[in-house]
Amino acid sequence: MAKENGRSPLPLSCCSCKSRKNNSIIVFGEPLFFTVSPVFNRNSIMTAKDILIPADMRAVEPGLPRVDASMPLLPLLHRLLESPEGRLAVAVEGIVIGSIDSAAMLRGLGRLIADRDDCCIIVVECRPDDYSASLMAHAIEDCDAHLVALLTTPADDGSLRVTLRVRCYDPSAAVHSLERYDFRVVDSYADNHADLTVAAERLLALQTLLNV
Repeated sequence: MAKENGRSPLPLSCCSCKSRKNNSIIVFGEPLFFTVSPVFNRNSIMTAKDILIPADMRAVEPGLPRVDASMPLLPLLHRLLESPEGRLAVAVEGIVIGSIDSAAMLRGLGRLIADRDDCCIIVVECRPDDYSASLMAHAIEDCDAHLVALLTTPADDGSLRVTLRVRCYDPSAAVHSLERYDFRVVDSYADNHADLTVAAERLLALQTLLNV
């Protein structure tokens, strides 16, 4: 199986025209300063500051493990799981401004994973040496579907388990395409409500053709 060579391009969600050093952007050669908003900026990485519970809404107990407000959500998740108290204190330049608990983390992850009713889930297993995100995306696109999200998890036997979120109602075509690329599909899931929606749309299309 062909491997992916070189480094992956930086995701668009990781790019920003803002200067992280002095909170400014350049407009016609002049710096324009701005205030960082607590509301999540869709053009930047979601961080601890975006999901914290402010200190004036819930007291922060002394002794909680402390993280910086700029820490991205994914490494933050592991720090939260390792915390004996199930909470983390969030600080900016050493000053605690709030905390994060499991509920806050779930809300943040929910914002990262958009709720869609037009997607199915496909789980693939492969050897680490055979893993190629671009090849999986190519296999999905070969059947006129789109890869929406991808999550990798190490399996007990040393292989990689890859969960694919694919924008299509019926996963069967995507499953066959992945298998043609020598990926082993171990499971798939489609929403039954989505199947009913597709059936209704096809019946309406058929009725339109019959009425012509």
